[in-house]
Amino acid sequence: MRFVLGGLERELDSDMVWKAAQQHAPDPIGGLHRYYVDIGGRRYPVKQLFSLATGIQRNEFITNEAVRHLKRLGFTVEESPWPSAPPVHVQSPDFAESHRQQETENSVTFAVSLEPDEDGFIVASCPQLPGYHSQGRSRPEAVRNIGEAIRGYIASMKSHGEEVPRANWELVKVNV
Repeated sequence: MRFVLGGLERELDSDMVWKAAQQHAPDPIGGLHRYYVDIGGRRYPVKQLFSLATGIQRNEFITNEAVRHLKRLGFTVEESPWPSAPPVHVQSPDFAESHRQQETENSVTFAVSLEPDEDGFIVASCPQLPGYHSQGRSRPEAVRNIGEAIRGYIASMKSHGEEVPRANWELVKVNV
């Protein structure tokens, strides 16, 4: 399959992935290596496998790109479970309601998750808009970038006469 990454056209097929796996041992799964592909009974972190098969350095792409391309080739990408946490008490603060009340006709508040990837970038995702992810080298940069992506999404919706989704979220405070 052909794809573009970093403005360059690249090529990848399942044989390249299998060959890379045969020639290299997998990095350990867990911690920042959450997503993996099982090849021959060995679990390879997706970024490691994608990098080995393509020759692209791990800091030149995000995990979601590796996942997408490996899935297109027919590989099953699995997620390692998070370590078990102690029982928690959950309460919903008034913060979420106060933010919804501040929304106006020209603004909507979206929940965004921020998560470090294995290369030190911060990946920002908007669960209310599936598939909308961005990244940055810092939290502020990641938030700014996902904000631009959301604004572009909303502008596209408006230009197509679609209704802008309203926020439907809660902040949850968890004692651990």
